[in-house]
Amino acid sequence: MQCEGLLPALVACAGPDENGCSFWGTPAFCEDGEACKGEVGVGKIPACVTYTPPICADRNECDFVGQKVCMADTKYRECYVRAEDGCLRLDCFS
Repeated sequence: MQCEGLLPALVACAGPDENGCSFWGTPAFCEDGEACKGEVGVGKIPACVTYTPPICADRNECDFVGQKVCMADTKYRECYVRAEDGCLRLDCFS
């Protein structure tokens, strides 16, 4: 199981297909107000968790982790949680 990179959702390994291969299944979307986090609890497994930003609700630059904002045809900004303050920030990628 892993977090879906583009959506606030979990995807699990599925299959086998007609060739005997495994594949990623249909995304299971997190509830409103939740985000997918890669390592949760003692088992360090991916899960949808409530995201409550500390003191910075009015300073978040995006809505959920993994959200992408296009800047040009080949560049985008992606949402992440900044370690220093736990706020949602956009960073540049190409």
